[in-house]
Amino acid sequence: MLSPNYYSQVEALSVSISPTSVSETDPVCPLSSSTITGTGSGGAGGYSYAWDWASGGTGITINSPASQSTTVTVAAAGIKIGTLRCTVTDADTDTATDTISVDMECGGV
Repeated sequence: MLSPNYYSQVEALSVSISPTSVSETDPVCPLSSSTITGTGSGGAGGYSYAWDWASGGTGITINSPASQSTTVTVAAAGIKIGTLRCTVTDADTDTATDTISVDMECGGV
């Protein structure tokens, strides 16, 4: 039998993203890219990861949307801005999210 305080002793599930933002200007385009990592902690362990755009992101590809680390790649010239979201789910199906601002200028804009 679990202690009545068991659930208050388990650290809440959380996720943090590194780096905290991406701001890149690359005159060589297409295929300018940056790698971003989400790290889950707390909760029940056994983390799965999902990356998607909370807003914007048009023209930027998320290359590994179900991995802990992903690479975002600009496919064409222009200014590409968005908010990338990482959702972590633990073994108990609890979720936590964090976001990162992505600003990638490509092609000498």
